[in-house]
Amino acid sequence: MAVSGIILAGGRSSRMGRDKTLLLYDN
Repeated sequence: MAVSGIILAGGRSSRMGRDKTLLLYDN
């Protein structure tokens, strides 16, 4: 869960991170 939070925070700041976050959500 902690890792997901970090990814979410980075995704909002970075465009690439956002794509990765979407992939995680889709998965």
